[in-house]
Amino acid sequence: MQESPESRLLSAILENLTGGFIAIDVEGKIMILNPAARRILDLPDGLNLDLPVEQALMGAPDFAKILLDTLATRSPIKRHEISWLHGNRRRLIGYGTMVLKDSQSRLMGVAITFQDITPAT
Repeated sequence: MQESPESRLLSAILENLTGGFIAIDVEGKIMILNPAARRILDLPDGLNLDLPVEQALMGAPDFAKILLDTLATRSPIKRHEISWLHGNRRRLIGYGTMVLKDSQSRLMGVAITFQDITPAT
């Protein structure tokens, strides 16, 4: 089956975003995790995404919690920052979340976009 031009464009956008993007479904499983999210959160390439988000993102539990809270409240978060300690390095991450609905306003899941905004030292 051939991929539609819209589908190819969406894939290209997700692959080339400089910021992280993670989307979960209504069951809390990861639907989309772009390469920038893997890089920023230092996630392994072989990460099993067919798990609840809190298990898939064990190395970044704050991000799993933000996604699950957004799913529970169905309230998007605009322009927040989180100080995140990863290994021995503290990072400042700017993020926002969104509620994902289909054309009939049925809940499909939620997503987070984020960027490492740690000042250069």
